[in-house]
Amino acid sequence: MRWLRREAIIFAVMMLVGLLLPIAIFHTGTLLLGEYTATGEGVRHLYGDIFADLFAGSLFAWLLILGPWLGILMLRILWWPLSRRRRRVTAEA
Repeated sequence: MRWLRREAIIFAVMMLVGLLLPIAIFHTGTLLLGEYTATGEGVRHLYGDIFADLFAGSLFAWLLILGPWLGILMLRILWWPLSRRRRRVTAEA
């Protein structure tokens, strides 16, 4: 059960990062491209658009929010065969 708790904590932290990521995207986009909308609406408008897309089932909105967790998951999956091999070599020695 410790692994499940650890996975839940990793998921929660990465979801928090994913929810805060649009702020960084907004400020970077404002710096590089100018205002987000013609009326100059801010981060609240961006979050409104993102959450509307989430509830509509937009794949890109879900990838934006789940992106940090999916990235960590992919790194862990790629690292898994190497760690198993290392454990097997040390067990044989």
